[in-house]
Amino acid sequence: MMWIWYVVTGPFALLFAVAVWLRNWMFDHGWRRVKRLDKPVISVGNLAMGGTGKTPVCVSLLRILVQMGYQPALLSRGYGRRLPKRALRVTQESHWLDVGDEPLMIARSVPQAFVAVGPTRWDAAMTLSDHPVDVFVVDDGFQHRQLARDLDILLWDVTQKKPTIFPWGKFREGLSGLRRADLVVFTRSDGVPVRLAEIVKQVNPSATCVSVGFRPGVFRTTLGDPLDLRPGTPVGAFAGIAFPDRFFEQLRRQGFELIDPLGLGDHKPLTLAQFRSLCETARTRQLPAVITTYKDAVKLEHPTESDIVIGFQELETHWEDEERLRQFLLKYL
Repeated sequence: MMWIWYVVTGPFALLFAVAVWLRNWMFDHGWRRVKRLDKPVISVGNLAMGGTGKTPVCVSLLRILVQMGYQPALLSRGYGRRLPKRALRVTQESHWLDVGDEPLMIARSVPQAFVAVGPTRWDAAMTLSDHPVDVFVVDDGFQHRQLARDLDILLWDVTQKKPTIFPWGKFREGLSGLRRADLVVFTRSDGVPVRLAEIVKQVNPSATCVSVGFRPGVFRTTLGDPLDLRPGTPVGAFAGIAFPDRFFEQLRRQGFELIDPLGLGDHKPLTLAQFRSLCETARTRQLPAVITTYKDAVKLEHPTESDIVIGFQELETHWEDEERLRQFLLKYL
């Protein structure tokens, strides 16, 4: 009976598509104001609404820029924070409710980079006006066109279904948005998919296509200490990300047996009741640890139960050709 859904939501899908097209047209033709920072700006974003691997790509780009000798700064809205109208610099000691879970995770992952949040990316940049920034990286910036950018990086998750615009699907805009991309990064892929690359070339012949894959890294406790877990070990697990089942399946593929895994909504913190339930299950089943994502680990603020180990697994980013990426970045810096 899916046809009923499409009929009922058809007018909303049409209105959404028209609104997106009109907004982009106004930016393309100078009807909307665009501000420009005094340093190069790299935007990282996607056509879909989430779950494309944007955060690990941003972390990887910041690390690469640091290795290349630049002082990067990441600008973010800080989704879900309690003071959304305030612009703040993010430090490793910041509270996730003030700055958002992803910006805090990025600040802790790349301590050499500056990180700032604000109601607009411009406001975030202004908090760093007296800092020696060489290049700005704009988190989730593809649709944030109020800020001029020198390089537009668009992520495309190859595991996502056909690109259907909201509310029929999870895409913020149609494939015509590819025209604005300078670099299309196919995520969760060990190579550039020929079929998708052909679609990109049809829409935007000048765009460069690369791929990046994500692999599970080391386990750590919430204090950052190494955590030794062997495949075949039963563990508890929870995740508050766009697709928690992906995280659970990643653990299963490594050989872990998951006991009552708990999936939360994206950016949702673990409640005290849920935390106690996970700890009780771990205690009853004598589990060596309860595992979560790094993004969830930065939100943990419940009293630590001394007999229960809470850990997270790092995510490693592997570019198909990192040297080619570095050379591409140099053209815009």
